[in-house]
Amino acid sequence: MAVVVTLEAKSQPDKAGDLVEFLKRILPDTRAYAGCLGLQLVVDQDDPTRLVVLERWETRKHYETYLQWREDSGTLAQVAPLLAAPPAIHFHDIEGEYP
Repeated sequence: MAVVVTLEAKSQPDKAGDLVEFLKRILPDTRAYAGCLGLQLVVDQDDPTRLVVLERWETRKHYETYLQWREDSGTLAQVAPLLAAPPAIHFHDIEGEYP
């Protein structure tokens, strides 16, 4: 069963635009990664320094493998200076869909 992953991030106050542009550059590779079923990048309308990446993966293991690849490739180290705090990652089971 698919899993929904949310990655919540808060940028440095003067780095919100830089963080969005960075993510726009790397997220196509995320979408192409094995097990990724789709994703969206959303920015809080009331706080543009807060954003969420809404992701859908075949399994949690697929996501964890992907995240390790991002760590090993240095991507996480590149994004760190743009963040006010480490991102929060949450895994969710789908209980129902209402398209």
